[in-house]
Amino acid sequence: MTTTNRSIRFALPMATGRRVIRPRTLLDGIAAALSNRPLRLHADLNDPDLRGANLNGADLRGAELVGVKLIGANLSGAELVDAWLIGADLRDAQLVGANLVGANLVGANLVGANLRDANLRNATLGNANLRDANLVGTDFRGARLLHADLVGAIQVRANLVGADLMEADLRSADLTEADLSEADLSNADLSNAHLIRAILINADLSGARLDGAVLKGADLTDARSLALKEAVNVSWSHSTRWGNYLDLVIERSIITSDDEYLLNPTGGIKVGSPSTPVPVGT
Repeated sequence: MTTTNRSIRFALPMATGRRVIRPRTLLDGIAAALSNRPLRLHADLNDPDLRGANLNGADLRGAELVGVKLIGANLSGAELVDAWLIGADLRDAQLVGANLVGANLVGANLVGANLRDANLRNATLGNANLRDANLVGTDFRGARLLHADLVGAIQVRANLVGADLMEADLRSADLTEADLSEADLSNADLSNAHLIRAILINADLSGARLDGAVLKGADLTDARSLALKEAVNVSWSHSTRWGNYLDLVIERSIITSDDEYLLNPTGGIKVGSPSTPVPVGT
């Protein structure tokens, strides 16, 4: 990796409790971050290009990496608590098990990134692009994902309790067994999303689009403002928990198989049709 004319600034804790800023070359900075020394990276990068860099396990707590190119970089297990990655390019980056608690990723590009089992609790990802990202088991509790692009993202068993997903784009996302309790999904687009056995207890779904969504075994107990009259071709099963919406769902659904129903099918429902389901679930 070429390091000509690139510099990075570090804040080193002094015995007096004060900090002193010392310039270092990019490679020196990375080496320090990878060492066991208690350094904090406050990046001041010229031509910040770290494509393909190996930062596995690096201590980058509080790092200011605004707009840095980290395409394909390995940041698995890295400590990025409170890091500033605004507008950073993290396409196809490896962030498996990374600690991003409180990190600022507003407008970051995470297309195809692998954040499996990463911790993004209370992180800010407004307008971030997470298309096709691997978010299996990722902790997003309390995270802010306003307007985030999560099209096709794999969020199996992700923890999104209390997350702000207002106006997020979740089309075709895989949220199987994800926990979205108390999440704000108002005006989010969940068209064709897989929410199999997902937990949506007390989630705010006002204005959310659910066309083609798969809600087999999902728990929507006390979910708020479900626009069920507008959603079309929503599939559900005997184990889906609709709470107070059950009667309306049954009235507007048809049976498609032994344990599968379709809410608001495109072809409509004929009154008295033998395909209308009998009461199921609670």
